[in-house]
Amino acid sequence: MTDTGSDLTEAPPRSGELAGFRELQARVLERFGSPARSRMLRIADPPIDAHVLDAGTGEPVLLLHGGMGYAVNWEPLLDLLAAECRVVAPDRPSCGLSDLYDVSNVDVLDYAPAFVGSVLDALAWPSASLMGNSQGGFWSILFALAHPERVRKLILIGAPAGIDPLPPHLAPSRSGTPPPPAPPRSRRERIERTLVVNGSRVGDDLVAVNAAGDALSGAAEAGRTYIGSFIRNGEINPRYNLRPRLAEISVPTLFIWGTEDRYAPPSSGHAAAATMPNARVVEVPQAGHLAWWDQPETCAAATLEFLRR
Repeated sequence: MTDTGSDLTEAPPRSGELAGFRELQARVLERFGSPARSRMLRIADPPIDAHVLDAGTGEPVLLLHGGMGYAVNWEPLLDLLAAECRVVAPDRPSCGLSDLYDVSNVDVLDYAPAFVGSVLDALAWPSASLMGNSQGGFWSILFALAHPERVRKLILIGAPAGIDPLPPHLAPSRSGTPPPPAPPRSRRERIERTLVVNGSRVGDDLVAVNAAGDALSGAAEAGRTYIGSFIRNGEINPRYNLRPRLAEISVPTLFIWGTEDRYAPPSSGHAAAATMPNARVVEVPQAGHLAWWDQPETCAAATLEFLRR
């Protein structure tokens, strides 16, 4: 992938905003008693400093968050996995504490695998298991298709982007762009309406760090640019429809699917797994798109059992 140069330059208030996000992230980690270390990782493609949460020892597992979300959203699952694995969760480019990067002139089909590969290279991991949620699942699938020799196992938790039509709440019009981010005061409502079954399990600190991340200078613009390339006329760009390519994935694959996932039902996962050489589905009762926020222990147990095989 060629560096096009970013016009999402760091605005004057961004340094202070990043400090505020970092403080809120630290509060979440402290509440969970997380062993994760927050650090920056210089990667080659794109050439940015990427923020990661890094915890544990053992089997290497890379966690790729959904949407234009944040590594900290993997709590508390990250900590449960770190009991047996070396777990690294990056903020994807333009998300959270990672550098902004302009994707208006890049091909996501190349950009996503390049980022994942560059993170593995920076960690000196020849291969790793990948765990992705939603857009992170899309990136994980793309990397597994491009570099199967570097993927030990593939875990897709929550409906992966790119294998089903957009749900109504993500395609309210055919304008080609998603709805603007909700103001911070409605962030909890948006989480409860679209991502989880039981909102009482989502702490105010997680809501606050997500609201702060949404408000970072340049983040909304970067999100619109990226999602605008993914969604065309209210539908997924046909180039990004990965459903027909799932049969090419030979690495062992586990779908972990909340029974109440509003992005796609578990039946989608079963249909996908049936086309793949080595895939299966675990359904998580009373869980939504971020199933581990509803049922962290169940999701961790399913993941660790799969990784031990």
